[in-house]
Amino acid sequence: MIVFVRVCGIAGHTYRVTVDTGDRPGAGTSAEVYVVLCGGPQSGSGSSGKLWLDNGQRALLPGQRDVFVATSPTLVSPLESLTIGHDNTGPSPGWFLEEVKGHPNHKYPPIWSMAFQSSTMC
Repeated sequence: MIVFVRVCGIAGHTYRVTVDTGDRPGAGTSAEVYVVLCGGPQSGSGSSGKLWLDNGQRALLPGQRDVFVATSPTLVSPLESLTIGHDNTGPSPGWFLEEVKGHPNHKYPPIWSMAFQSSTMC
């Protein structure tokens, strides 16, 4: 299942974030998840701040790929790194994140990607 969502209420620069949750029992999360996009020190672009990935539906289930379109008021270019995290809320906040990918404005191939091979949940 692929879920597309746009972070509402912010005008600015869009980035597509693809999140793969691992396929194991209990891998999904009830917590609210965010990403922070960071540019390099020479780019002067700083960071996006927390961009909450919320679609109002049940996302981030075991074995599921979710695609979010996040909007940042700041242009982060070139993208050098990202932080992904959650607020540890809800009845099952633990999460087995398998992979996260992203790129600006959903027209081009990913320019950053992180795969997590850990066997433990956050």
